[in-house]
Amino acid sequence: MKRLVGMVLCLCVLVGVTMSLAQGAEKTKLGTLNVNGAFDLKGTIPDGYALNIEIADTTMIRALIESEDQAKPHMSLTIAFSELIADVDRLNDLNNDQLTLLEQTFKAEDDVEISYRNTDHGTKLMIVEAKDKYIVFYTIYKGYEIEFLLTPGTSPMTDAQIDMVIGFLSDLDFDSAE
Repeated sequence: MKRLVGMVLCLCVLVGVTMSLAQGAEKTKLGTLNVNGAFDLKGTIPDGYALNIEIADTTMIRALIESEDQAKPHMSLTIAFSELIADVDRLNDLNNDQLTLLEQTFKAEDDVEISYRNTDHGTKLMIVEAKDKYIVFYTIYKGYEIEFLLTPGTSPMTDAQIDMVIGFLSDLDFDSAE
């Protein structure tokens, strides 16, 4: 119950930050999202986008990062605890065999290309791209799967838009809340 109350308080702070984002055009700090007391997620929202939290409970957080311009890419962030990876601290900790098994879960759904990139804070991201359909940026932190889905808006995604999202993800910082 304390975790739920803490989470609700964090979400209230995020709503206040989101409202202030609508008033300014500069890139503004997203703030800190505490994920069930396990860690804090910190980052910034790209210009022209606003955060809309859809689900926030003890099992999952799902948020849309939306633009009023429907031509721009659509973004969603999902954070969910998984018993299968409960003992995994970070995606960085998986060996090549474990990464290959994880990659197979994405390849089973679509014909995708997979690559890796590190954020500015050293968090390894798996980048799963289904050409012209979507790009998933995936990582693990303290047993939580963090998945960022990027889909085209009404116009095809440009390299500049993809670079903007990679910049956004490179700013993400995962801090232990302990």
